[in-house]
Amino acid sequence: MDIQIIVIVLGIAFLFTPTRNQTTSLIKIIGLTFYLIMILLITDWVNVIELFNSSINNFSEWLLIKSDNDQQKAKTYFAIFIIVAMQPIIFGLYFFYKKNRMKL
Repeated sequence: MDIQIIVIVLGIAFLFTPTRNQTTSLIKIIGLTFYLIMILLITDWVNVIELFNSSINNFSEWLLIKSDNDQQKAKTYFAIFIIVAMQPIIFGLYFFYKKNRMKL
């Protein structure tokens, strides 16, 4: 647990480091890359997957209860929730594409 705290503190430090020129920008990019690699290597993925699966199961059971045990209605609500939850990613990728397309 101690190495995780150290990696998180260093990642936050690299995240909030101001970039004044190209050298500090490259140092920031390299630091954040190492931060992400360390987080990916340190994480216990079995527990993360188990937590994700249990959360999805609990949410689907809750939807089933709220939809009066109608499976079709619960699946529809779940699909709508997933689409709404993906909107920030979809719009973010669209605006990123639009921003970079204008530069070309």
